[in-house]
Amino acid sequence: MPPKSHTKSTLWRSGEQQSAHFTKLNPMQKVPVLKDDGFVLTESDAILKYLCRKYAVAEHWYPQQPERRARVDEYTAWHHTNTRPHAAKVFLLEVLFPTRSGSAVDEAGLARAVSQLDEPMFLRKQAFLCGDDITLADLRAHAASRWQQTRPAGTSPAAALEDTGPVGAGRPLPRLPRRPVCHQRLPQGQAVTQPMLM
Repeated sequence: MPPKSHTKSTLWRSGEQQSAHFTKLNPMQKVPVLKDDGFVLTESDAILKYLCRKYAVAEHWYPQQPERRARVDEYTAWHHTNTRPHAAKVFLLEVLFPTRSGSAVDEAGLARAVSQLDEPMFLRKQAFLCGDDITLADLRAHAASRWQQTRPAGTSPAAALEDTGPVGAGRPLPRLPRRPVCHQRLPQGQAVTQPMLM
């Protein structure tokens, strides 16, 4: 990251992304948006890859070797039309619909939605999605399940919708996942302890 970087939260529940100022940054009125020394970029996948290319990050995040980078690109392309929409369906069935309607979670529908998250090829023979090291692909997969980090076990679905601060601010990681990604070690020697929804 650039030395003078900072982040600004957008209060999407209050419609801040529809303000004139935000619409100038992203006419689609969606988050995230990156503004880097006057350059504006939208879409999380594009932002992550741009940051890896422009700033000195560890090689494992977005490898320079063409075949290894292609594996990361392969997953991130697949993620957009597979992992992400299926994770959204789980969110709708487990959190949003019950919260809005006041009804119980449709457990059979939820079980079907979770079964659609089965990842058929990326984790079958390796510790991480694209090999033996963590990459942007693993971050993308984790981001698809981020909403679950806001719902402590035994709480109502509405707990996932409450604004309780940024992820990682001491909030528990309850229902993650339906299966763990790995229990390997990161290249920097930090243990992977948070399983991801797949």
